[in-house]
Amino acid sequence: MRTNGLPARPVRFSPAPSAGDGGSAHDSQIIALHDWNPSATASARLQAVEPVPVDAPDDLVYEIDARGRLVAVSDQWDAFALANGAPELRANRVIGRPFWSFFDDCDGLVEEHRAMLDRCRARDQRGTFLLRCDAPNERRMLRMWVEPVGEGRFRFTSRTLSVESLDPDLYDRLLRVAPSPTVARCSHCNRFRYRDDWFEPELALRREYERPSRGEPTGTMVHTLCPGCRQSLRAVPRLVRTN
Repeated sequence: MRTNGLPARPVRFSPAPSAGDGGSAHDSQIIALHDWNPSATASARLQAVEPVPVDAPDDLVYEIDARGRLVAVSDQWDAFALANGAPELRANRVIGRPFWSFFDDCDGLVEEHRAMLDRCRARDQRGTFLLRCDAPNERRMLRMWVEPVGEGRFRFTSRTLSVESLDPDLYDRLLRVAPSPTVARCSHCNRFRYRDDWFEPELALRREYERPSRGEPTGTMVHTLCPGCRQSLRAVPRLVRTN
């Protein structure tokens, strides 16, 4: 890990689920965010998911300190930044910066994540949740672990569970045809809000968003949490066993 001189700490995970727990470790990895009901709380299947038992070489790992500064990143950080079309977020440009400055603080997004960290710290327990984090030409499903590691620090470990090809113009197309100047996007499942419902970006284009293009993208994307992901995040860290 690249750090500002502070020591790195080992990553610790809970045991993998056994057959008696209702599934295998592989089964836990194929849960797709787009299968969630956005108006329901976390499903029973999600509540049964256990973290993968060991760290993997391609995991993206980073730490923040008690003041919320990004203080350490793994060697995979730069490759991840470049894959996401964000060379300005390479390690030498982000270490030491406030972690929450990388978030759009919209509709309580930062507040919900801070509250999740507070619960993990108060219970001295790691938490886990799923994310859809697309690259410009890839649809990616991730699992995130969050763990308090002492002295007010937190370690985040992100693992890619699946990768599919994605139309590189998908999001620009959405912004060109969106019915309003501001487009709300869930930062966890990547769904887009239209009226009172949430749609995967691919489905959004085939619904009310599907209208004549205005040429260049004119909408502004705002990151928030859909009702389902907000409920699931509020359940963290209770989704992880401690025994």
